[in-house]
Amino acid sequence: MWVNSPAITSEYSLSCGLALVQLLQPLRVEVPMKFVLRLTTVSMATGLLFSLGCSNRECRPDPCADVPGTVCFEGECLEAELTATATADGVSGELAFVEGGVVEYQATRDGEGAGSARLTMGDESVEASFDSDGLLALSTGGLTMDGNGELTAEEQAAIDALAEGPLADALALVPLQLGCAADVEEVPYEAVGALLAPWQAVLKYHDADRAERAKEYAERSGCAYFADSDGSTSGIAQNYLIRLSWESPLPAVLTLLPFDDVGEYVDSERRAMAAETGPCNSLCRGACGADCQPINCDQETTEECEEDIGGNATGYLIASLTHTCGTAPGCQEHDDCYDTCHAQLGCGTWDAAYCRRGCDIDAAETYGYRQCAEWAQGLGPFTDTVKFTMPVPGGVAALALDECPLVGGALQWQETGLGTDLEWPDAVAFCQDLSAHGHDDWYLPALGELNMLTRGCDIYDCTPVDWCDACDALGGPEENGCYWDQRLGGECVTGWWSSTQFEYQSNYKWMKFFHTGDAGAGSESNEASVRCVRMVPED
Repeated sequence: MWVNSPAITSEYSLSCGLALVQLLQPLRVEVPMKFVLRLTTVSMATGLLFSLGCSNRECRPDPCADVPGTVCFEGECLEAELTATATADGVSGELAFVEGGVVEYQATRDGEGAGSARLTMGDESVEASFDSDGLLALSTGGLTMDGNGELTAEEQAAIDALAEGPLADALALVPLQLGCAADVEEVPYEAVGALLAPWQAVLKYHDADRAERAKEYAERSGCAYFADSDGSTSGIAQNYLIRLSWESPLPAVLTLLPFDDVGEYVDSERRAMAAETGPCNSLCRGACGADCQPINCDQETTEECEEDIGGNATGYLIASLTHTCGTAPGCQEHDDCYDTCHAQLGCGTWDAAYCRRGCDIDAAETYGYRQCAEWAQGLGPFTDTVKFTMPVPGGVAALALDECPLVGGALQWQETGLGTDLEWPDAVAFCQDLSAHGHDDWYLPALGELNMLTRGCDIYDCTPVDWCDACDALGGPEENGCYWDQRLGGECVTGWWSSTQFEYQSNYKWMKFFHTGDAGAGSESNEASVRCVRMVPED
């Protein structure tokens, strides 16, 4: 990774062929696979270890996952090395495989807003250039195309061959590595934009699941694209030249996207997924920099008592992460523009990427390219600060009744007439409308209150963070193996609604499972059972 000091060498290790789903699982290799990326400029020389990953179907599943020190290429486990030399006019280097050939690449700045690039491996090559008007010329497979509109059958075949051929990995990894250089002046943005264009063509015309594919390559690059809000990427080279983050899930160089919004490859199922609108996991909206960029945002962890939908304490402490970030009108306007693109066109669509390019151009015309590039890095100048508070992943504490007492008196539980097979909104209404045991002040209990009913299972190690798997199914001490007080009565069915909001999805709520004693989250449209509760006033 790039660092400001020429005397420092950094190392970062990844697994070959790392897919998004694998990010949630431990790596199986005992010794991490390491490959050297040497990036040299006039003023620095530093190293980065990274894995190159799978370039074709022969690598899926990855045959090299259990072969330390190798990378998958056309079904074989090979080693590779990337070198780069950057000047004020461009960048060049090689991606060399121990076996299987060498990818040579070079890119130049051909004038303000204009650049050209070439990547070659044996007889395979691709060239890209664009002029100051953004007109693209992409040459591959003996054809030249402009990136606008739909492709002919011959052009589509050429793009497909490029996407599945020996250059596939280099198209993404070369520009992604150069895009997290420490000093943006070391590599001209036009050169990086030209290097990026062939991969952008593949994403537009070949990959239906383009946003997920971009995330996969970003993770494999070793740079902090899609940076975590908790600062866990601190110390990893940051994304500077290339905009690729939760708010911009398709890669682009600021103001440069030499493609139109017509003719992208569409798979109806993948299109529906990409077209989901909303914040798109973007965080710290209005702050300068992508999401909650650590270079701009100071972080502080705090704890506060959880409250149910009625404003009553549930007995739980919730850990929250507060980001205090620098902001400026240009950053706020730019984020608003991005959010409008996502709301109208979806998160991972090509249409949204084209829309975001318009946001970048408007910002550059208003505030200047240099200033916008610095804001994109999380740099100032700032006109104000803004705070953002969000749950810490895995940060919900165990019951803390001393710090968060259940005020008002003892709890009285509904004993008869249980609600069954209710969606969550209906569960809330059921309790609000309930008249039982001579009272009508019932409400849907919070998860902490439901946990207090547990018997025979250590609920203090079972907090609303994830599935707890607290105890054996139907191994409880009460009738039918249930983990609740037998005096409550009723069938020990699997799921019981709580009023506690699931931290990661707005339409999910926490549920209690008394047949195992654990907790999990369910969609509000699911059907589950309800046992209402009321607070007995103190005398």
